[in-house]
Amino acid sequence: MVIIEVESTPPTDSWSAETAHAGYTGASYFAWRGPDMAPTAWGTSGNLSYQFNVTNPGQYVVRLHCYGEQNMYRSVFFKMDNDQSFSTPDHNGWVEYFVNAVNQWSWDTRMVAYDGSTWNDVAPVVTLGAGLHTLQFSGREADFCFDRIAIFLQSIPEATAEDLSLPQSSTTGGVVTNPPPPPPPPAATGSGSRADTQCGCSTISTAPSWSVLLMAAFLGLTAVFVGSGGRR
Repeated sequence: MVIIEVESTPPTDSWSAETAHAGYTGASYFAWRGPDMAPTAWGTSGNLSYQFNVTNPGQYVVRLHCYGEQNMYRSVFFKMDNDQSFSTPDHNGWVEYFVNAVNQWSWDTRMVAYDGSTWNDVAPVVTLGAGLHTLQFSGREADFCFDRIAIFLQSIPEATAEDLSLPQSSTTGGVVTNPPPPPPPPAATGSGSRADTQCGCSTISTAPSWSVLLMAAFLGLTAVFVGSGGRR
């Protein structure tokens, strides 16, 4: 799973880094303050580019955390690598990503391709091989804002990937990569007991104490130890 904050790359053209709408993550979000662009003007203004690395090839879902000001269905032009990424034909790889909400942050989005007369829905799923990939955006409609990008395998629940408490994936040389797994907990040390890392409990030694044996002999008693208990 890859989490990208949009402000991890500088804004271009009429993209504006802003903080007015509470509920975003990171340092800011981007808002398109340029004019509405024609449906065929993909890639002509406000190009943003994000590179990320995939270690596990497969079918990936792409979701945007968006905010539509004033009107629902504000949109941005979107492209992943090339025109073979999506399951249906589109415009040299470019499609439109709409937000289905107004005056609130939402992951509820819709991806479409315009063929000159009709809008065709496109599943927000791409086939990604292992290695480096490039995600691109360009300005489409005024008052469209977006905050973060989630790219995750279809096997991962959307609610998990859309958790806003998730940190941005690590970045190396401008390339976003998945963070390494956390190290295992250290083994417990000390005498007389050991930590069981599987259950989180401790196992106590059951060997009889020599001082107890000597005291029992002195008193003329016979001590028989069984497990961790004893009987006289």
